[in-house]
Amino acid sequence: MIKKTKPPKTRIANVTEKPKCKHPVLPRFICEEKLGRLGNQMFSFASAYGIAAHLNRTMVVDRSTYLNKVFTLDAMMVDKCVCGEAKPKHSKKHCSFDKDLLNLKASENCRVGHYLQSWKYFVSVVPQIKKQFTFKREVFDKALEIITKFKTDFLKKHSGINVKPIGENITFVGVHVRRGNIANKHFIDFGCMVAPKEYIDKAIMYFINNFTDVLFLVCSDNMTWITANVNQSNVVYERGNSPEVDMSVLSQYNHTIITVGTFGWWAGFIAGGIILYYKHPAKEGSRFRKHFSKDYSDFYYPGWIGME
Repeated sequence: MIKKTKPPKTRIANVTEKPKCKHPVLPRFICEEKLGRLGNQMFSFASAYGIAAHLNRTMVVDRSTYLNKVFTLDAMMVDKCVCGEAKPKHSKKHCSFDKDLLNLKASENCRVGHYLQSWKYFVSVVPQIKKQFTFKREVFDKALEIITKFKTDFLKKHSGINVKPIGENITFVGVHVRRGNIANKHFIDFGCMVAPKEYIDKAIMYFINNFTDVLFLVCSDNMTWITANVNQSNVVYERGNSPEVDMSVLSQYNHTIITVGTFGWWAGFIAGGIILYYKHPAKEGSRFRKHFSKDYSDFYYPGWIGME
């Protein structure tokens, strides 16, 4: 006879609810949804800041953000979980202005994103944004050291016999050439474009024809391509530094040549002066092109000069 046994009791694990985010009582706020690297994060912050100003909300920022290590941001610092609990509100297109983000419900704390790459979100607070993006002293000083060395070396190189004397009043032009991963098949299929050598040559000649004693400093994520294709005698290369130091160097120059992407965009925006940009950042008819406005005017800042 087989002895019957009672089935074992099922043990239910002690499940505790995830503790709620602890933070001080805050007024209604706006925070950013961070994505990408330095240039993308700067767009996210600046646009969220502009939206918060328009809605008369408090701007809060995750205290661990990369930007907080580069700049001294004028925003309320909170733990990451605070923004995580805010309601996500995303733009319809990454590189175009979405006016709906300026009409968010007053009763909700919102986390805006994804990329928000349009100056129109922060057009009313441009001076404040430029102040926000003042580089921390250690970054600025490192950049200034690099610029001083380039200038000194350049003057020594061009002070020899049978070389036309060059003045002390050099016009500095920063050049940022983005290639890197956007030259890969995945990004090309999406519609990303890289600026050709012809554009860079034309942009360099623009400054040579309009200024005397011009020195070009080039930053890029593909210096092998740069040294093979951009090698005029008045061109020097910056390499081996962090992204924030590269941007600080470019932002201290008189004028800027940018190709595609957001890193060069912000270097030019902070620097001021004459900004030349490549007119075709996205392939016509591609998925990427759909994220821009018809004439790219939501993305490129007014007064900048587009070139083929």
